[in-house]
Amino acid sequence: MEWDPLERLVAYLYSLIRMFVSIQKIKEDKLVLTTPKNYYCIMNIKNTLQIGSLEFKISSEKLFIDTSEGSETYALRSINGISVKDDINGYNMRLNQIKGAKNLAYLLIFLGVFFLIIFLSLESPISGIIVGSIFAVPGIINLNKITETRMVSIVRITMNSGDKSFSFFKDDANSAEVANFVATLESTLTAFHKE
Repeated sequence: MEWDPLERLVAYLYSLIRMFVSIQKIKEDKLVLTTPKNYYCIMNIKNTLQIGSLEFKISSEKLFIDTSEGSETYALRSINGISVKDDINGYNMRLNQIKGAKNLAYLLIFLGVFFLIIFLSLESPISGIIVGSIFAVPGIINLNKITETRMVSIVRITMNSGDKSFSFFKDDANSAEVANFVATLESTLTAFHKE
């Protein structure tokens, strides 16, 4: 689809002055950009990837990114590359923290039971219950508060002006959709950089 100069101007103004432009979705694969002067153009969306509250859309010249914090638009010609990687170091660090918290909770429960048995054998059941509870109850509470960690993946977009990263939980994403999206974006980038 060839754009006339007015449509091209509106598309570039959209990327520069986002607060003056409203977006309306006509169909799943088309966006209408409307300015206060009611100039508009229709952009064909080549591919869409939605992971939780993170959404990527590729048109013929732009990459639209919607997050829970806001929206961003990048011209494809300014993008040098895209990568998707797992935050393995962060995941391992969180696993070690969870392991340490579980070990501490088990130690407190063990000490509570140990003191309960010791004081019961010394014929002091009330003291055993009190001292055992002082250790065991916090251990049980902490054990119940521990939640399992989730792997975080990061989409990193490399541009002339620097890198931009977006993170999402890996188990929220379909890896085939992510790979398809990255392939579509890379094929678009190749077309721009060949010109």
